[in-house]
Amino acid sequence: MKNHVRGMLAVASFALLTLGCKDNQPEGPSAAGEFTDGVLVINGGNFSQNNGTLSFLKRGSREVSLNIFNQANGAGALPPADGRIEGYTEVAGTGMILFDHMTVGLDKLTFVEAGTMKVKSELTAPEIENPRAVLAVSERKAYVTNWDSFNPDYTYKEGYITIVDPTTGKSTGKISVGEAPEEMVLHQNKVYIGRFAGNGLAVVDTGTDVVTKSLTFEGIPAPIGVDAAGKLWVKEGPRFHRINPGTDAVELTLKPGAELSHEIGAATLTADRKGIVFVWSYRDANYKEIGNTYTISTTATSVSLDKPIFPRVFSALNADPVSQLIYGGVAPSATQSGHVIRANQAGVLQDSVKVEISPEGFFFK
Repeated sequence: MKNHVRGMLAVASFALLTLGCKDNQPEGPSAAGEFTDGVLVINGGNFSQNNGTLSFLKRGSREVSLNIFNQANGAGALPPADGRIEGYTEVAGTGMILFDHMTVGLDKLTFVEAGTMKVKSELTAPEIENPRAVLAVSERKAYVTNWDSFNPDYTYKEGYITIVDPTTGKSTGKISVGEAPEEMVLHQNKVYIGRFAGNGLAVVDTGTDVVTKSLTFEGIPAPIGVDAAGKLWVKEGPRFHRINPGTDAVELTLKPGAELSHEIGAATLTADRKGIVFVWSYRDANYKEIGNTYTISTTATSVSLDKPIFPRVFSALNADPVSQLIYGGVAPSATQSGHVIRANQAGVLQDSVKVEISPEGFFFK
């Protein structure tokens, strides 16, 4: 439902947010099975058809397995009908898939065996409603951000985090975090949550599950990750912000360019967490994204747009901690199969692999 609602909001306001990468994932062993050493590609699908899928790409190979969730659970015929896939993470051998269905009340968090994708259990409404992202906090705790259903006039209700125990598949509570909570980044005992409405970045203490503060920005903030120096990076419209997690104060703000129409799109830290790869783009009259992809150092005090590393935009960006390669999602349309492009940090292309509709995130195993 997310992109459907956002599409309507974009038409109404002539503004569209490009989603960042879904790259928050814990370290730890995967369960034994076919899908243990490689990359899960999160394909959102067409928002109006509930046909999100997961592809599995073997590391160091162009071999790809398509629609692995449906295939593993005896529903191989396309199209699937569980909803858009908004996020995936795993911990202690359990995978967690977020399905956002077009119909209110049909959204769910599905728990699977991480190595086989076989379903273990599901958590549904009212605990899960209009979900956005899932983040493993520890082996016994995960957070799921939810917009909740809309008011009759399409205004936002109070959004919340569902606290989940991955070992039992049960909800253990909720945290109110303001309207339209989205992507999350974990750093030590804090989780930073971007919000699509209200221009706030909520901060939650993972020990108490309480919102300790909200950082306010001019536009819509989305956390990217924590760099090698322990600094949090946030994108907000046409700006990057570097934040000191010790004080939650903004230390540095960088703006890549002066074009009023441009914003930062997909963005990720490099595998060594010493650089940021990002899309600098705008939307034309048909809402097609136009732009290039660049890189900056996390120690930079300015941004140069003289030389892009990729002369194109991506629907998602992330960096493989094992191979160090940059993964980029390419989504030609909401009805066509997409591609994953792999390149080194300097932008030298390694290969391109066909996946499924709207590749919007990666999970590295």
